[in-house]
Amino acid sequence: MDALKKITAISLIITFFLGTGVGYFISIQNEPCEEEIPYICPAEITSLDALDLALNDPEVTELLQNKSVNRIGFSRDLIQQHGANMYNYTQIEFNLEDSDPDDRLMSTSIYVQINDSCMVCSAYESYPAPFPPNWTGNS
Repeated sequence: MDALKKITAISLIITFFLGTGVGYFISIQNEPCEEEIPYICPAEITSLDALDLALNDPEVTELLQNKSVNRIGFSRDLIQQHGANMYNYTQIEFNLEDSDPDDRLMSTSIYVQINDSCMVCSAYESYPAPFPPNWTGNS
């Protein structure tokens, strides 16, 4: 019985060292072939660039999670920040599907603002709003 315990102990030690060595060599061989290329912000951001940045932002993807989007709209604007500092931004509006058309409320939208430095500077969901008086829905 003692011989069996010695053989088991020796085989476990050998297995440990072999496993460590194999793990070391496998991890070296599995290194990526190329480095990840960082995102380079273009001089002028297009709507497609803005949409790509928005959909790769974790906060935006969390807001859009499990929601149906009816329409996506884009706009460019100039905003004044802290005195005379002005900057351009692209705004994306994700118009969401109305989950309850009979509640007499407009569907909500998710707004994302992306500045010219390719940064998502704002992402939020609007509150449902009542339809304006005399609204016909034919606009």
